[in-house]
Amino acid sequence: MKNFFNFLAIYLSVLSFVTSVCAQDKPAQGQGNNPNVIQPFGVPKNQILLVSKQTGQATTLNGQFKKQTDQFENGKVTLRTEGPVTIQVNPSQASLSDPGSIELSIGTNQTITWQGTLSAKVADAPEPGFSTPAKITGTYQIEYAKTLQPGEFADSTWTTVDENGNTRYHGLIRQSGMEEMNLTVVSMKVDLPEILCLGAAGSKVINAAQAVYPQNFPGANYRWRALHPKVRITNAQTLTPTITLLDTSIKNAQVELEYSIGNVSYTYRSIVNNCECLCTPIAGSVLVGPIEIAVNVNPMTPVPDANGHCTYQANNAAMRLKMDEMGGVVRMAEVQGVTVGIKRVCDTRAVIGGVLSWEGNAEVPALEFQLPTGQKVKALDLALKKFALEVDINGNLKGSVQVKATNPEDRDLSAGRGVILLRKGTNSTVTFNFSNTNSFTGTWNWSGIQGIAIDIVKKDGNKDKVIADFKGDFSNQGVLKGTLKAKPNARYKTNAFTVSLDELSLGLEASIPDGTFHLTNGSGKATVSDLKAVKGTFVLVLNFPQGGGCNAEVQANKVKAFSMDLDELNVNADFDRYFDLTKIQGSLKAKHSKFNAKITVATFLVEEGGLKEFNCNGKVKYSKFSFDLNKAEYKDEILKINASVELSATGVKAAANIRDFTIDQAGEIAVGGVSGRLKRGFCELEVDMTFKNNGFKGSFRGEFAKIGLDGSLDYGVVDEPEEYHYVYFSVAAKTPGIPIGNTGLKLTQVGGSVGYNYSFTGIDGPGQPQKDTYLIGILAGISDVAEMCEVVGKIELALTTENATVTIKGNVKVLKNTPYFKGEVVAAYAIPANTISGHVGADLNFPTNGSILQSKNLKIHYFFGNNQFKANGNNMGGDMFGGLVKLHNGYFNLQGNLDDVNSFTGSIGGKLTSEFNYRDSWLKGVVTFTARLQLNSHADMNLDINGLSGSFGIYVQGIAQVRVETFFYDFNTGASAEVWGDASYMNNTLTVSGRARITLPASIPGYGNQIESPNISFSI
Repeated sequence: MKNFFNFLAIYLSVLSFVTSVCAQDKPAQGQGNNPNVIQPFGVPKNQILLVSKQTGQATTLNGQFKKQTDQFENGKVTLRTEGPVTIQVNPSQASLSDPGSIELSIGTNQTITWQGTLSAKVADAPEPGFSTPAKITGTYQIEYAKTLQPGEFADSTWTTVDENGNTRYHGLIRQSGMEEMNLTVVSMKVDLPEILCLGAAGSKVINAAQAVYPQNFPGANYRWRALHPKVRITNAQTLTPTITLLDTSIKNAQVELEYSIGNVSYTYRSIVNNCECLCTPIAGSVLVGPIEIAVNVNPMTPVPDANGHCTYQANNAAMRLKMDEMGGVVRMAEVQGVTVGIKRVCDTRAVIGGVLSWEGNAEVPALEFQLPTGQKVKALDLALKKFALEVDINGNLKGSVQVKATNPEDRDLSAGRGVILLRKGTNSTVTFNFSNTNSFTGTWNWSGIQGIAIDIVKKDGNKDKVIADFKGDFSNQGVLKGTLKAKPNARYKTNAFTVSLDELSLGLEASIPDGTFHLTNGSGKATVSDLKAVKGTFVLVLNFPQGGGCNAEVQANKVKAFSMDLDELNVNADFDRYFDLTKIQGSLKAKHSKFNAKITVATFLVEEGGLKEFNCNGKVKYSKFSFDLNKAEYKDEILKINASVELSATGVKAAANIRDFTIDQAGEIAVGGVSGRLKRGFCELEVDMTFKNNGFKGSFRGEFAKIGLDGSLDYGVVDEPEEYHYVYFSVAAKTPGIPIGNTGLKLTQVGGSVGYNYSFTGIDGPGQPQKDTYLIGILAGISDVAEMCEVVGKIELALTTENATVTIKGNVKVLKNTPYFKGEVVAAYAIPANTISGHVGADLNFPTNGSILQSKNLKIHYFFGNNQFKANGNNMGGDMFGGLVKLHNGYFNLQGNLDDVNSFTGSIGGKLTSEFNYRDSWLKGVVTFTARLQLNSHADMNLDINGLSGSFGIYVQGIAQVRVETFFYDFNTGASAEVWGDASYMNNTLTVSGRARITLPASIPGYGNQIESPNISFSI
């Protein structure tokens, strides 16, 4: 960013420029008490612009400046003039925010060439023979990039890597400020006497050195011209020509002196004759050496002394006194009431000496220091108090000036931060001694400025506290050097941090000639304490490099966070030269007493006096479990960590996410729970557990052979004799009626326990961890979807192969809601076929009230699965038809589709026996009998949801008591009886239809001994 905003005001006054302070990597100080004023090439400081009010001519300076910016550089300059000068720049625009000013701007990646003109304004210039100050002020806002040195900061930063692999830091610098260009507008004049007296001989050397204004100006040209043929001039291009009047009788001959500097000139004509000179009053300005004095005074005598000199004395002169230490401080003062004594040559009015004295109080521009930020601050007020000066015949000025330097108030040397204060109280006298030349040059002696006190002040609560100080004196050359030292008990607050400055040795340097103040290099040590959420203290080893800034090496002193020891610090502190601590940031290691290893804290940030970030990661063993910590958030004084835990109960290691792994300020660890998945064989479960001392407790959900499960569990670690994990599930009841796949079966009840690396001493427990044992013991209820069959009982299962059978011991009901049979059951639930089969010792009721059949001691085999059901039994006995008939060696079978419970079919059969009375009258009342009959038949009956269907054949035998009544005789006798036919059962009634026969012991006339009935029907 070289040669950019040297274009400030200076560009407009010269042809080219030297490097601007604003663009340098290390800002330089300008000359005198005007630091950073950029001098035009080849043009002295305090540029003089000339005007001639006689001719209307004025100095005009033209120049141009070209600038090409990169991708970072940009800026704006606003230029304003004071005094009789004018500027024009192209391109530029009128300033909207500062009327009367012009603005110049350039953006990134641009190339602009500016053309400019600076000139004096004749109409506004002072009267001939006088001068007036003028000024160009430039305010600027610029941005540029630079490579940062250690300890330097920028508004934004980035890094690059050079060819050697070294990281280089770069920054975007934003600067604003003001530059001034001091000018002087001089109105040229030639002030010869109206009549030049050449003496009686008519010839004389005229000394006109003090007749021109300005005097002794480099590059000035002088040309005398004779305006009468009887006048001869030799050395006509000097200020000491010889003028000869060839005819002394001529009294009105004229000569002319043209005084020109560049293109500006002034001409004056005088009459020459052979007269003698008389002393005349001084009215207006007169140069005594380099000093311009305004005075109205009469000569002490009307005629010159023997040497041709006139003498003047006055005590009411006014003058402008300049004190110019070349390369140093320049000051100027306007003084009234000066006592003067002047001698000048009568005929040429050339001053050949003088004395000047004064005592009083005249304001002088204060001394300013430019800070490293570019900001200027008033340091010491100056006031002219006294001088005694002498000018010799050659115009050389000597003598001394006394100037009072005071500081009536504290001055902020820290760019408005109120940290580095130049304390009030200075009241000293300095001197300026002129160097006995025809100029205002001389030297300052600043040693009178003593007892300078500079403090570093920070806030301790609401009070200012001095944490370091310095006292010292300026040298003759105006340089103050020293070291700031820490004060005892230098404890203060900064950005909510509590800092104690334990040690400090920081150099400072102030230069009055350069107009600068800055801290040099040094070292120190500070302690940071009382941090929120961080116990212990950080020690900052401070290094203040020469280039500025502050590097702070961070050391830990028994530092803990969340009761964890912090070490292996790779931490930086943002600590600046104003002793402000913004943050402590970096990475480190942390060790909790309950962790087996250190964790890495990748982001450790302490800001605003407390912990803000503690992003940690690592693998640790805690309470016999291996945890993977991968991300942390510090919030509400709790460290919340995203973590997972290694679970390996099933023999396959798996990571389960931790829910709410937290560490509080006291170091208490809370593991809220985990979620994860365990799978083995037919069992696949998702778990959700809370942590206990050596394991987890919680709930699970999942699937066991396509059966949905919910429940609670216990997961832990055994470390003796070798470490292994175990899990124990306590199954909770789930809403009945959960279908099991598309098998036609469903789960109606579930409960019990499941164990991995866990064994049971009994089906109901208790249990204990046992490696390589995987058992399930549950209470289950399994039903078909049609609600025909339900088996409820205890299950025992050993998971060892890909196929398994659950043996259920319990109770069975068929049908479930209106059971035909129920009893103690041994059932088999086949996996993965998902079928129920088994047998039951039970009583069979059909229908459910047993009105058709009520069996006893029946062993029923059943099968439910594949959307089908079957049941059968053999060797059963029981009652049929409400107890009217006994069943022997009976059987039954049922089968159907589970999609339609009413569609089942089946059969019942076996040997039927019964005994009952039968009374009837045959042959129109001839035979009347009462029989005691016995049923002994084999029956096969069809069965459906409505009961028995169809009829079955029966045969009945018995003994009958018969009475025979005829017209001829009647008698009673015994007989045998037989009945054969079909039997049917409807409406709780067993109906027999068929034929009957009675066999008598003797024949009956007309009928024989066997009598057969016609078709009969009776109910049992």
